Amino acid sequence: MGTFIYQLFDTWVTIFFWYLIGISCYWFIFYKLESRAYVLPPKGKWFTTYRSFDIVFGLLASAKLVVILLRMMAQTSYDVFFIDWEKPKRDPKNPKSNDNINVWRTIYTANELNELQNTPLITLDLTYFVQIVFMLYVQRQDNRV
Repeated sequence: MGTFIYQLFDTWVTIFFWYLIGISCYWFIFYKLESRAYVLPPKGKWFTTYRSFDIVFGLLASAKLVVILLRMMAQTSYDVFFIDWEKPKRDPKNPKSNDNINVWRTIYTANELNELQNTPLITLDLTYFVQIVFMLYVQRQDNRV
Protein backbone atom coordinates (compact mmCIF):
# COMPACT_ATOMS: atom_id res chain seq x y z
CA MET A 1 0.00 0.00 0.00
CA GLY A 2 2.88 2.38 0.78
CA THR A 3 4.45 1.80 -2.64
CA PHE A 4 1.13 2.54 -4.35
CA ILE A 5 0.77 5.84 -2.48
CA TYR A 6 4.38 6.74 -3.29
CA GLN A 7 3.87 6.00 -7.00
CA LEU A 8 0.58 7.92 -7.03
CA PHE A 9 2.21 10.90 -5.33
CA ASP A 10 5.16 10.86 -7.73
CA THR A 11 2.86 10.60 -10.77
CA TRP A 12 0.66 13.44 -9.53
CA VAL A 13 3.69 15.69 -9.05
CA THR A 14 5.06 14.90 -12.51
CA ILE A 15 1.73 15.41 -14.32
CA PHE A 16 0.97 18.71 -12.62
CA PHE A 17 4.53 19.94 -13.17
CA TRP A 18 4.16 19.48 -16.92
CA TYR A 19 0.68 21.04 -16.72
CA LEU A 20 2.17 24.18 -15.16
CA ILE A 21 4.95 24.20 -17.75
CA GLY A 22 2.29 23.99 -20.48
CA ILE A 23 0.33 26.91 -19.03
CA SER A 24 3.49 28.98 -18.73
CA CYS A 25 4.48 28.18 -22.32
CA TYR A 26 0.97 29.11 -23.51
CA TRP A 27 1.22 32.55 -21.91
CA PHE A 28 4.75 33.02 -23.18
CA ILE A 29 3.92 32.09 -26.77
CA PHE A 30 0.59 33.89 -27.13
CA TYR A 31 1.51 37.01 -25.20
CA LYS A 32 5.21 37.65 -25.75
CA LEU A 33 5.51 36.54 -29.37
CA GLU A 34 2.54 38.41 -30.82
CA SER A 35 2.94 41.43 -33.02
CA ARG A 36 -0.46 42.68 -31.82
CA ALA A 37 -1.77 41.90 -28.39
CA TYR A 38 -4.81 39.62 -28.69
CA VAL A 39 -4.23 37.64 -25.53
CA LEU A 40 -3.54 39.65 -22.42
CA PRO A 41 -2.64 38.40 -18.98
CA PRO A 42 -5.40 38.70 -16.40
CA LYS A 43 -5.80 42.13 -14.86
CA GLY A 44 -5.50 42.73 -11.17
CA LYS A 45 -2.83 42.65 -8.55
CA TRP A 46 -0.12 40.06 -8.87
CA PHE A 47 -0.77 38.63 -5.41
CA THR A 48 -4.48 37.97 -5.98
CA THR A 49 -4.46 37.05 -9.68
CA TYR A 50 -1.67 34.50 -9.73
CA ARG A 51 -2.17 33.19 -6.21
CA SER A 52 -3.60 29.86 -7.37
CA PHE A 53 -0.61 29.29 -9.66
CA ASP A 54 1.80 30.13 -6.85
CA ILE A 55 -0.01 27.81 -4.43
CA VAL A 56 0.02 24.89 -6.87
CA PHE A 57 3.68 25.52 -7.68
CA GLY A 58 4.56 25.61 -3.98
CA LEU A 59 2.64 22.38 -3.38
CA LEU A 60 4.44 20.74 -6.30
CA ALA A 61 7.85 21.85 -5.08
CA SER A 62 7.24 20.58 -1.55
CA ALA A 63 5.66 17.34 -2.83
CA LYS A 64 8.63 16.70 -5.12
CA LEU A 65 10.96 17.27 -2.16
CA VAL A 66 9.01 14.66 -0.18
CA VAL A 67 9.17 12.22 -3.13
CA ILE A 68 12.93 12.72 -3.46
CA LEU A 69 13.46 12.21 0.28
CA LEU A 70 11.35 9.03 0.24
CA ARG A 71 13.30 7.73 -2.75
CA MET A 72 16.58 8.51 -0.98
CA MET A 73 15.39 6.66 2.12
CA ALA A 74 14.42 3.63 0.03
CA GLN A 75 17.72 3.58 -1.83
CA THR A 76 19.95 4.05 1.19
CA SER A 77 18.32 1.59 3.57
CA TYR A 78 19.45 -1.87 2.63
CA ASP A 79 20.89 -4.86 4.36
CA VAL A 80 24.10 -6.63 3.44
CA PHE A 81 24.31 -10.34 4.08
CA PHE A 82 27.64 -12.10 3.96
CA ILE A 83 27.31 -15.72 2.96
CA ASP A 84 30.44 -17.75 3.48
CA TRP A 85 30.36 -20.76 1.19
CA GLU A 86 33.72 -22.06 2.26
CA LYS A 87 33.51 -25.14 4.41
CA PRO A 88 35.58 -25.29 7.58
CA LYS A 89 38.74 -27.36 7.33
CA ARG A 90 38.61 -30.46 9.50
CA ASP A 91 41.61 -31.93 11.16
CA PRO A 92 42.13 -35.40 9.65
CA LYS A 93 43.77 -36.62 12.85
CA ASN A 94 40.84 -35.57 15.05
CA PRO A 95 37.55 -35.96 13.07
CA LYS A 96 35.39 -35.07 16.06
CA SER A 97 36.91 -31.61 16.52
CA ASN A 98 34.54 -28.72 15.94
CA ASP A 99 36.61 -26.17 14.00
CA ASN A 100 34.62 -23.04 13.39
CA ILE A 101 35.53 -20.56 10.70
CA ASN A 102 37.55 -17.67 12.03
CA VAL A 103 35.58 -14.43 12.46
CA TRP A 104 38.49 -12.42 11.04
CA ARG A 105 37.70 -13.72 7.56
CA THR A 106 34.22 -12.19 7.75
CA ILE A 107 35.63 -8.90 9.02
CA TYR A 108 38.21 -8.91 6.21
CA THR A 109 35.46 -9.48 3.62
CA ALA A 110 33.36 -6.63 5.03
CA ASN A 111 36.41 -4.35 5.02
CA GLU A 112 37.17 -5.19 1.38
CA LEU A 113 33.56 -4.44 0.42
CA ASN A 114 33.80 -1.09 2.22
CA GLU A 115 37.03 -0.23 0.39
CA LEU A 116 35.46 -1.12 -2.98
CA GLN A 117 32.52 1.18 -2.28
CA ASN A 118 34.79 4.11 -1.39
CA THR A 119 37.08 3.82 -4.41
CA PRO A 120 36.64 6.82 -6.72
CA LEU A 121 35.92 5.92 -10.33
CA ILE A 122 37.30 9.13 -11.87
CA THR A 123 40.40 10.93 -10.72
CA LEU A 124 40.42 14.68 -10.25
CA ASP A 125 43.48 15.05 -12.47
CA LEU A 126 41.72 13.38 -15.39
CA THR A 127 38.68 15.59 -14.91
CA TYR A 128 40.79 18.75 -14.94
CA PHE A 129 42.70 17.57 -18.00
CA VAL A 130 39.54 16.85 -19.99
CA GLN A 131 38.05 20.20 -18.95
CA ILE A 132 41.15 22.13 -20.05
CA VAL A 133 41.28 20.32 -23.40
CA PHE A 134 37.59 21.02 -23.98
CA MET A 135 37.94 24.71 -23.10
CA LEU A 136 40.95 25.07 -25.40
CA TYR A 137 38.98 23.40 -28.20
CA VAL A 138 36.02 25.76 -27.68
CA GLN A 139 38.32 28.78 -27.61
CA ARG A 140 39.97 27.62 -30.83
CA GLN A 141 36.59 27.19 -32.51
CA ASP A 142 35.55 30.70 -31.44
CA ASN A 143 38.69 32.21 -32.95
CA ARG A 144 37.96 30.63 -36.34
CA VAL A 145 34.60 32.37 -36.65
